[in-house]
Amino acid sequence: MNFASGVLITFCSVFVHRYRDLDSNISSRMCSRNGFWFKKYPGHFLDGAYLRYVGWVLSDSSTQVRLEAVKSTFERISAK
Repeated sequence: MNFASGVLITFCSVFVHRYRDLDSNISSRMCSRNGFWFKKYPGHFLDGAYLRYVGWVLSDSSTQVRLEAVKSTFERISAK
């Protein structure tokens, strides 16, 4: 298993199911960790398959979740 397939499996098995959790603490934590991965591996995560989740949570009803989405976006931009 290579890096890309391992990340995709992890992303699809955890993040995809928890980023819109009813508990805003869980959703914001998912956004925060997504920002970490954007910063650590920008070449891999600058792909529509991952970026769309950030866009979707920008309309979340929780201020905390939206803030983490914005932070993750800035982390992605500053990683360049």
